[in-house]
Amino acid sequence: MRLPAENIKAAREVQLVDFLNPYRPGELVRKSRDEYCTKSHSSLRITPSKNLFHWCSQSKGGRGALDYLLTVEGMSFRSAVMLLNEMELIPFQQVRAATVESSRTHDFTLPRPDKNAQAATAYLMHRGISPKVLRYCLNEGILYQTTRGNYRNCVFVGKDEGGVPRSAFQRGCQGTYRGDVTGSQKKYGFLMQAENPDCDTVELYEAPIDAMSGATLRQYTDIGKWRSVHYLALGGLKEAGFIREARHLEGTLLILTPQGRESVEMFASRIRASQTEKLNANAPAWKRRIRDELQMPASWQETDNGFAVTLRALEGGAEIFSMTLTAATKAQAKRFCERWPSRAPFLYQTIMEQLGEAESEEKNS
Repeated sequence: MRLPAENIKAAREVQLVDFLNPYRPGELVRKSRDEYCTKSHSSLRITPSKNLFHWCSQSKGGRGALDYLLTVEGMSFRSAVMLLNEMELIPFQQVRAATVESSRTHDFTLPRPDKNAQAATAYLMHRGISPKVLRYCLNEGILYQTTRGNYRNCVFVGKDEGGVPRSAFQRGCQGTYRGDVTGSQKKYGFLMQAENPDCDTVELYEAPIDAMSGATLRQYTDIGKWRSVHYLALGGLKEAGFIREARHLEGTLLILTPQGRESVEMFASRIRASQTEKLNANAPAWKRRIRDELQMPASWQETDNGFAVTLRALEGGAEIFSMTLTAATKAQAKRFCERWPSRAPFLYQTIMEQLGEAESEEKNS
């Protein structure tokens, strides 16, 4: 059945910011006087005065709310038109003033739950989450389904140490919509607790679905023991300022910021004193191990012949390996330095093996 022409016309006339502000709360982030980006996509630039957007990282763009729903959220044309025709929109300037006032006076409130979670369950099972993990999350009240317009969302809930909801993250069962519920305190993450309260292992994840995927993987590889660890998702860890990245021997090291440490301490209050003592006792050894792994310095400097790149390996502060290469360009020099910490063990082992084999061959000849 074809959509009425007047409905399509009405949908095309909806301003993007008039749609985003009330129906994707918290998404708009002001960059300048007439430019915004979104919380979910920092490279998506919106110009309200022209009703245009450009998604830089994807080389896509468009005009108005309809193009946004099609391009960014992946909705079908029919679904997007129907959604925009159902909404009661308020001009952006009025909403912005009201939002500032309401943010001062209104507390965090969870979206109204649906009577069932069929759409959310189907979506998450399609993403590979096991029924057992799903049942646990639903029974614990940290996962449920809500509906806005004709669209259903998964709601992932973060609770404080007393079990009171303090944050929530929504993920659309259709399209690519995702966003925090207004008023969420992100230091309270999505937590699936271990069955044994004495457990001293916590797996830290970026998003709730990642945590559920980790639990599913453990269930299928270690049958019946998936709740042998805690699973904690803080949601937008890097963007929220909970972690920062640093290179180390085996890849990328994630380091807690003061805000991230505060969030983990909220969780730590649920760990028994005996386990806290055990963690504290082992912490110095773990810190020493990380410090040792970080000793793979790399640097570069420009010379008359190009760019000299120096790659080194240290053990206990003493240099055990050093190599200098000439790169043709600055970009190549930087790339060598960036890759060195993760490639160093393999390269060092290969060089030592090759030199050792050559020495053995000389002795045998």
